[in-house]
Amino acid sequence: MDRSCWTPLASATDAARFGHKAATLALLSGGGLPVVQGWVLAVDEAVTEACVDELLLLSDTNSWILRSSSPREDRPGMSAAGCFLSQHAPASQQEVLRALQAVRASATDPRLVDLLGETPQLAILAQAHLSFSSWCTAESRSGELFYEGWRRTQAATQTWTTTSDPDLDKPVAAAVECARVEPALLELGIHGGSPLILQLRAAPLRAPARTQRPVATAQPCTQLGLGAQVHAGDDEREWRADTEHCPTPLSVLLATAFGRWIAADPEHSASRIIDGRWHDARSQDPELSADKARTGYGAWQTRLEGMVAPALIELGQHHAALDGGMQSWSRFHDAWFSLQRAYFSMPGHAARAWARHHLADSERRPGLNATPASARLRRWAALGTHLFAASDAPARTAESVARWVQDHEQDPLARAITETAQRDRVIAPIPYDGFTPGLDEDPWPLYRALAAGIEPPAEQAPPHQQPIDAKEELAAAILVLAESDNERLLECYALWRSALRRIAQQHGLTDARDLHALDIDSLEDWLSGSPFPQAAVTGGRALFSAWSAPREASADESSAHGASADVLQGRAAAGGQARGPVRAGSSLLELAAGGIAVVDTLGPADAIAVGQFDAIVCASGDVLGHASVLCREFSIPCVVGLEQARLRLGRARELWVDGDRGTVRILDQA
Repeated sequence: MDRSCWTPLASATDAARFGHKAATLALLSGGGLPVVQGWVLAVDEAVTEACVDELLLLSDTNSWILRSSSPREDRPGMSAAGCFLSQHAPASQQEVLRALQAVRASATDPRLVDLLGETPQLAILAQAHLSFSSWCTAESRSGELFYEGWRRTQAATQTWTTTSDPDLDKPVAAAVECARVEPALLELGIHGGSPLILQLRAAPLRAPARTQRPVATAQPCTQLGLGAQVHAGDDEREWRADTEHCPTPLSVLLATAFGRWIAADPEHSASRIIDGRWHDARSQDPELSADKARTGYGAWQTRLEGMVAPALIELGQHHAALDGGMQSWSRFHDAWFSLQRAYFSMPGHAARAWARHHLADSERRPGLNATPASARLRRWAALGTHLFAASDAPARTAESVARWVQDHEQDPLARAITETAQRDRVIAPIPYDGFTPGLDEDPWPLYRALAAGIEPPAEQAPPHQQPIDAKEELAAAILVLAESDNERLLECYALWRSALRRIAQQHGLTDARDLHALDIDSLEDWLSGSPFPQAAVTGGRALFSAWSAPREASADESSAHGASADVLQGRAAAGGQARGPVRAGSSLLELAAGGIAVVDTLGPADAIAVGQFDAIVCASGDVLGHASVLCREFSIPCVVGLEQARLRLGRARELWVDGDRGTVRILDQA
């Protein structure tokens, strides 16, 4: 062979020929940083038997890792991370040739070509396979680090997170400085006790809302809402966890605030907070006649418009008057709980149940096109139509939409998208746990929806073969009112979150999430002039971790909601939480969009569909594999390694997925 078709990684600095992955690693290698050395087949080099023979002479390794490296990959703005294939092949000519051909062919998948708008070029990085005792991702944002990793032990693979690691901080910081990428996401492996950099690329634009997971300690709890206790006189009643509306615990701040409020007057609410979770006393909903349902609807509508709407306006005024002191907080706190009391006494629960019963047939729902959600979908659909009709329209990915909005800040359409996120901020679903951000803080659900395409609801209800009777009209009106009720309650919680952000800014705190970990007494002591209670933050996080640990639901809890609260443990692959209906199948591409996708695994071609789902659960897959990479790119939760996922979730209708802990909770099943 007159010339070598393989270029040593240290010399592969031209991103146009060797791809951004290889070029970045070459840059780091030249800077003296620890990387796994290898060789690169440039985009203009063909995969031939001769090049395979040459590769096999370059190392005496028993197996090869063959990784994609594209000029379209690992760069800010238009990352194609996770779109292409990587392979692990034994060191034989036939196996390596087959693997090289598969990696190169992944760039020509017509679905990916359509997604990227071109047929991308693809180089191949070949590295000798190494066995790692530990491996992790490291995310660097504004000088702050967050590690999420996995260790192999004889018993199992253990997960860990930290914000500082003495063995990794220095090489990670040096790599970020050398590559001049911020924010940056690195993949590292520990081999022979030393760290090796496997990859460095631009981190997804969206910063995950996450903190280091503390070790939970069992400590006695004296405040209502913190421990397994209820108000005096309640202990003889039978309580069940409300897993339908609150599958996760409240923040420590909300739990103790509600606990104190209920303790002051048990008539404030018929529910109780136990171990951070809402519990209801066992009761039987009354069966309503149509006349009683109509009366309840009228009373509900009167209270919603006559009490709740003015109370929300007043609450907004107290929110605007917050100055970081105790007096303004007390006024806001009292107004917030006054609004809660109005909601707890709302006469709508029985009417809502009656309406759902009478509109069980989903095709016969007159008037439901008038709901707030329908109006929101029409607004979003119009925005999407204008956005992708623009001459410089972004690619159909959430990240591309986010970048377009950022780059076109003065464009009327970009301003309209931003204003829509502010106005529609309460799209966040229940539960009202104090943690869930609205679109004003996290507009990515809007970006994902715009990228996926939105089908607006019909302006008029579809015609029906049979005339719609008065009961159906009443039931539809009740459900429209119920959605308006939910929207206003979510607005109330959005103001609570916004108040804490405002107070944090007024006191110079860098992270308002610390306030959610405080109990209500510690927060108010601090607002009254005491030093900031950092120990209470640490204790609150540990307590919330204990509340969030998987627990067995009683038979009463499960039967009360027609659901199982079973928690299945997989591996955390992409952070965040999501709730939604189950979409199960062998491949992501065969599923209807929306909800929680439950599949066997993800491959590069699935990049075209990942952003259409709220979360993804995989039966197999590695924590640094395609599922993890793709879901991190689209900023959606992902759990992998849930063996026989489709079989175990075969009867599930609704799931709660926690991508931080790697758990899947069944909320409803057939």
